[in-house]
Amino acid sequence: MMYSCVSGKTSHSDEPGTSSSVYLTGDRIPFKKFVQRIPWWILLGCFLVILSGCGKGIVIDRGDEYQNTLQDGWDLYAAMDYTGAIQTFDSAKDINSEPIDAYLGLGWSYFRAQRLSNAISSFRIAKTKAQAQLDSVDVMCGISGAYLASNQYSKAIEIVTADSLDYSDFILFHDPQITEDSVNMVLCLSYYHLGKYSDADEADPHNATYYLNLLIGSGTPYVYDDPAGLMERISEYQNP
Repeated sequence: MMYSCVSGKTSHSDEPGTSSSVYLTGDRIPFKKFVQRIPWWILLGCFLVILSGCGKGIVIDRGDEYQNTLQDGWDLYAAMDYTGAIQTFDSAKDINSEPIDAYLGLGWSYFRAQRLSNAISSFRIAKTKAQAQLDSVDVMCGISGAYLASNQYSKAIEIVTADSLDYSDFILFHDPQITEDSVNMVLCLSYYHLGKYSDADEADPHNATYYLNLLIGSGTPYVYDDPAGLMERISEYQNP
């Protein structure tokens, strides 16, 4: 059977002994010969275009696996298994190309485990990767707390105040003990350890007594007497 394409029409012949060939319109060149006449570099280019299109369609979506691993990490964190949480968040960051939340989880897990240098590093990576995608308050609160715990009081203050972030009504979603009061406590203790007990020492509203009174809130304000009395009142508001 012979097929030919002439002027957009298809005809065929059942003439015995006739070999089957496919023709193009015009000069009736057999398709096989037509292909053979195409320069090799054109064929190669077409092949690469097709291959590139197929490659784009092959996408391995591990989004669910990433989210599930993150949740496992936070579950371990809530159970105070910080070593397990660290291992799980560390696995999560290898699943996703932008593991911002994994580094946040690592930061808080390291912080709770008192592995402070690791906590600071993880928080800083989260902040660098996050840009506008992640609430910086979550990160900066963690970094400042880690600096306070490692006795780097000036850095703790600098982190909290550097970007003029609004910590009002702040609550860390995965750890409700971390709130706006936690930030005020970081500042209160940092100023205390730097010897800035009250505005009686220097005309600066940023001092330990000032932030203690923010912690007291609507209660009777504390009036500074001496460092020991100040620390005794501060200890009443410290979270575990």
